[in-house]
Amino acid sequence: MAPLLKPEECSLLFIDPVRRNIERSNIDDNSQYFLIGRYALFQQAARVLDVPEFFLIDGNPTSEQDWIVQPNERSRYRVHVASYAGSLWSTSGLGAALAKEDRACLVLCGFWLDGNITFVALNALADGFDVYVLMDACLTCDKQAQSPAVDRLLQAGVVPLTTMQMVREWAECTADETRRSLLLDLLTST
Repeated sequence: MAPLLKPEECSLLFIDPVRRNIERSNIDDNSQYFLIGRYALFQQAARVLDVPEFFLIDGNPTSEQDWIVQPNERSRYRVHVASYAGSLWSTSGLGAALAKEDRACLVLCGFWLDGNITFVALNALADGFDVYVLMDACLTCDKQAQSPAVDRLLQAGVVPLTTMQMVREWAECTADETRRSLLLDLLTST
């Protein structure tokens, strides 16, 4: 695992980024605004650097209009739907699709840290990925389960970081001055 997170080694995964989850979360309006802003920053940075974006929808897919962030044309084929019966990783074909990208690092955000994110992270680790979780862009179903979920992820080898930290590391590793400038501009606008 490299000391800095290099964008050319990363794939990004949004786990169930749908508005119904924000409504279920019981967070206030300011926290909702902050979370949506983190998702937007994550996605904008990925697009500046052409980092592959994946989407995992848990259960019945909703209209993309109900998503917090939407795939662009290049990532439309990277939307995976998991069935309620079985593993999010294997039933959706996500693991195989990520392996085809031939990138060592998987960066996760989404819903729910104490469920979906933990299970996807553990499966990705088992398949040989270096896994990073954007802690400021994840929520838990049960506040009491947050600390044990984080402990479990850390014990397994997941690297926690924030969205801004990830963008800063990407900027640090980017040789293209134009792209670096765009990333730094994203940071100053948040």
